Formats: sequence, structure tokens, C-alpha cells
Amino acid sequence: MENFKRFCEVWEREKPVPEERYRFFEPMSCVMIFFLTPNDVDNINAFFRKNGSFNPKRPIHEDIVVDEIHYNGNYMIKIG
Repeated sequence: MENFKRFCEVWEREKPVPEERYRFFEPMSCVMIFFLTPNDVDNINAFFRKNGSFNPKRPIHEDIVVDEIHYNGNYMIKIG
């Protein structure tokens, strides 16, 4: 839970996705992104490259790769 709180603080400060298009879900330790764009994917990958995965057991977060079919849809990132 502490990792997720730290993630939320950094995400809120850096805002890799516009504020109106994401929500944190604390019980699931995830962030849901609405209307995902190719630019969002680039920004999210840069965010994790800069800040790590927020999980000491797996410090490097793999780049997010999505098919075009996912654009303009919802995308969930689990932090753990």
C-alpha cells in the first residue's frame, strides 16, 4: 500500500496523463486511464523509466505496448 501511495504522489506531481482522464483505485492499487492515446503511452513509459516501478521487488517497469484497438478505450495499470 505504501508503494501505491508513493506512486500516486509522484503521478499527481508529474501528470503523465491529463487529470480529467485518470482515476486512482486504492483497493486495487491501480490507476485507470480513460480514452488512452498514443501520446499517453509515450508519457506513461517515460514516467516509469524516470521513476521506476514503485515495487522494490521489481524495480524496472516494462514499457507499456498496446495495439491500436486499445486507443480511445480504458487502460488499467496495477502498481504492486
